[in-house]
Amino acid sequence: MTNMTNIICMSGGYDSTVLYDYLKKDEHLDLKVYHALYTKVEGGTYNLNEFKCLTQKFNNEIDYLAHFNLHLLGEDYIPNRNTLFVMDIIAKLYVGEPLNIYLGIIKNFPRYPDCTHEWLEALNSFLSIEFPNVKVLAPFIDLTKDDVFKIGCKLGVKLEDTFSCNFSDNGEPCGVCENCKWRAAHMYPSYFLKEGNEIGK
Repeated sequence: MTNMTNIICMSGGYDSTVLYDYLKKDEHLDLKVYHALYTKVEGGTYNLNEFKCLTQKFNNEIDYLAHFNLHLLGEDYIPNRNTLFVMDIIAKLYVGEPLNIYLGIIKNFPRYPDCTHEWLEALNSFLSIEFPNVKVLAPFIDLTKDDVFKIGCKLGVKLEDTFSCNFSDNGEPCGVCENCKWRAAHMYPSYFLKEGNEIGK
């Protein structure tokens, strides 16, 4: 009998957390969790805020944990991040049996090439040459963040149980990055935005 491994790459942010709960509606799906601790700037600290959210959700039991030193390109883009995570998962887990890797990427902006249909199709095409039993899946790739938020509300996923600030290095959201502004528009805590910022702008 062929053994199928299903693993989700979770950031600790809202999109991948909603995807996990969405997939787990299938009670028969044995879903493993992969998380990467990484730095965003040279000499920076690991993204421990996201890690703490996941350890709370899974009672400190994360199946696979990786460590990387990555760097921002421009304001908030880490080049090739999703490709790196996928290849790390394959290197750790692939033994010839079918392997499904789930990513919480959503309908996004051109500055994130690794969140597009073109990237996903190219990656799966490349993987099929050496790893024909590996498939990278992105169930939310045609959904906006607001679409995912609606799904999350139905599933009972709370924004405050996740973390996705682009620039935080002290455990608190910066209040000025794109993710912080989106979260503030959906949470409405007055402390979440820095003074002078308009909610949702």
